[in-house]
Amino acid sequence: MANHEHLKILKRGVGAWNAWRMKHPDDEIFLRGANLEEANLSNADMRGVDLCGSNLMTANLRGANLAGSKLACANLSGADFREANLSGSNLLGADLRGADLRKANLYKANLIDANLNKAILEQACLDGADLSEALLTRTYLRDASFADVELGFTAFSLTSLKTVKGLETCRHTTTSAIDYFTLLDSGPLPEVFPLASHSEDKTGVNPRLSEENRGWPKNGC
Repeated sequence: MANHEHLKILKRGVGAWNAWRMKHPDDEIFLRGANLEEANLSNADMRGVDLCGSNLMTANLRGANLAGSKLACANLSGADFREANLSGSNLLGADLRGADLRKANLYKANLIDANLNKAILEQACLDGADLSEALLTRTYLRDASFADVELGFTAFSLTSLKTVKGLETCRHTTTSAIDYFTLLDSGPLPEVFPLASHSEDKTGVNPRLSEENRGWPKNGC
């Protein structure tokens, strides 16, 4: 549950919020379950903030510092995370559908079971991130960095991996699913990728790891 005092300060604006955080650098911030839909949090200091289950749909978080933040099961669909720092953040089961993450820093982020369908991750850094069980349908990954990314039961559908950097260093803990269109558009993949299972379904829909079969939107978060 969100701390009402913390929420009150945040709603005064980013300037007031950042100034307060500078004076209280060691305070634990609880905004769990808060409704921040369409909020303007550009360049906000949200380091380590507990935002689990919060609603940040279409919020402006461009350039915000969310390093180490807790965003498990949060609704982040359509949010603007351009050039935001999400390194070490917990995005377990987060809804990132249609989110703009261009040039975002997702170094060692926990993206297990996250929904990245139609998200824009152009030039984003996902080095060391965990994408196990994540959904990536129509995800834009141009020049994104995947060095040492962990994959397993990850679903790639209608998503080009052609310009993704570091694919040869990805760690496969178990099989994943790559649809026909992804294979066709991505060109030759590193030798480690044949360890994953490739869907031959030319409709581009993977029945085993689709949104419908995976229970999206997430329930019980």
